[in-house]
Amino acid sequence: MAGIWETLAYLFRTVSTRHQQSSGIYLVFQIFILLAPLWVNAFDYMVLGRMIYCLVPSRQIFGIPAQAIAAGFVTFDFVAFVIQLVGGSIASPMTPAEEQLRAIHIYMGGIGLQQLFIVIFVAFAIGFQLEMRNMKTLKAMTTTNSNWRPLLFTLYATLTCITFAKIRIIFRFVEFSSGSTGVSNSLVTNETYFYVLEAAPMMLAVLGFNIVHPGKILVGPGSEMPGFFATCMGLFRKRRERSQLEKLDGSDNEETSNLQP
Repeated sequence: MAGIWETLAYLFRTVSTRHQQSSGIYLVFQIFILLAPLWVNAFDYMVLGRMIYCLVPSRQIFGIPAQAIAAGFVTFDFVAFVIQLVGGSIASPMTPAEEQLRAIHIYMGGIGLQQLFIVIFVAFAIGFQLEMRNMKTLKAMTTTNSNWRPLLFTLYATLTCITFAKIRIIFRFVEFSSGSTGVSNSLVTNETYFYVLEAAPMMLAVLGFNIVHPGKILVGPGSEMPGFFATCMGLFRKRRERSQLEKLDGSDNEETSNLQP
């Protein structure tokens, strides 16, 4: 999805060069280019969740199950997605300065929230890394999926690329708010900045997971992580079965005591 949205952004950017007075076309380009990196973040969250489920015997980090980690961070990412969508849909070089400033505040609030989630997520990734180092035996791991380090380092690299791209977007928004949207703003008129600071980080992030594909490492019985809701339903069924067994044991003990003289 990240690649599709990034490609659509470039298509609308190309069309906007033919229709430079159309703010609608430029707005669609800007929304796609702002939000495409969020899909990479969501993929990172799911990959770490599967790594924890597949490779950690307890299938949890800091006492939190792998399914809850993946589902929780994807939900947080969606919240940041909505906030950035609101800010990105308002911001445009053609909009008044006051509207641009309000859009910057909204968008940067979403960026700040997203970066906070990334920092917390990195803490879980480091916790996973330390857990793997502290494991005294790797008997439960196959020869293929024991090579977890390249995948984890790829995850770190993609998060760095996305953060770098976000810094560029914030800087460009600040340029817009200053009113320098004409030929004096080199970030708008020079394509080099766009491809180096936006396209290159996204390309590297997507390319990284194509070179170190999770499917080559996360193999075996634990590679298929159940969804969060399926896990909750399974826990609910187990608790209900346990309750029923306790009731049956209680009734059996009561009948036994009644039979005694």
